[in-house]
Amino acid sequence: MTVHTENSVVEGLTKWKQEFIDSKDNKVEELESLKNERELVVEKRRCLQSAQGLVEEKSARREAISAMVDGLDKQRRELDKKIDQVTTQINMIDSINEVVIGEIDKRIESK
Repeated sequence: MTVHTENSVVEGLTKWKQEFIDSKDNKVEELESLKNERELVVEKRRCLQSAQGLVEEKSARREAISAMVDGLDKQRRELDKKIDQVTTQINMIDSINEVVIGEIDKRIESK
């Protein structure tokens, strides 16, 4: 191979390696966003629970607040499920990247 071809191959492999790294970084960012969203939902629920305690029993206001709490509970469960899925994806990406990036590095070093 010519020096120019080798440089092109190394450059291509380096870019490809970065794509693997970026795929994990993107999932980590997604996970952090989901966790932040979940924490906000939890805080909203706490506010509603406090407000619920301030209104009279068996009132329309209490029922409305209770319905909002139920909605937030559902939203939190959905976020928990998404968080678990993204965590699983990150773990899979890590295990794949460990092998693939190692091979890419070997190829780059051999050029």
